[in-house]
Amino acid sequence: MFVDYLPPMNTAHTRRHWSAAHKEKQKWIKLLLIAFPKAKMPDQPLQKSEITITRMSSREPDFDNMVMAAKPIFDALQKRGIIVDDAPRNVKRDYRWRKETERTGTLIEIVRL
Repeated sequence: MFVDYLPPMNTAHTRRHWSAAHKEKQKWIKLLLIAFPKAKMPDQPLQKSEITITRMSSREPDFDNMVMAAKPIFDALQKRGIIVDDAPRNVKRDYRWRKETERTGTLIEIVRL
């Protein structure tokens, strides 16, 4: 699924109040409500999955920034009931970047294992 939004990078995360991080998580929960209506939801949260987060932007981030920026996405996937838990034993993660100047956003691909 493609979400027409880029999560803030690590530099923004490190200098903000906890309430700003909470608001970012809430924003992703709302975005996932749109991207995953009830008809597209799994019957049960996925016990094991592989999730690829592709950041589509004009500037290539370093790996640490991509991981930090994806944290609210994984929290929202769990809160929304798409995955049972975001622990490494349940989710195999892959972070990617694709150069985009026209259509920036986040591509989230979920595969049941």
